[in-house]
Amino acid sequence: MKTIEILKKVEFTYPKDDKYIYCIPGGIDIFSHKTYSILGLSGSGKSTILTLLAALRRFRAGTIQYTAHRERKS
Repeated sequence: MKTIEILKKVEFTYPKDDKYIYCIPGGIDIFSHKTYSILGLSGSGKSTILTLLAALRRFRAGTIQYTAHRERKS
């Protein structure tokens, strides 16, 4: 089951420095039962991506959909 879905490319800039635009491409599905890694050089925006996905920052464009699900016991 999908937990996070990037429906439209997400764009973010820091308020004091709009020189760089951080983007998460659209069409990405993140599932709750999978393990993922984010790789990049120091200062490349790995933590920024995680804070955007965790809804700890507001982004200027794009759409992130969060799906809540409950485990059912038989």
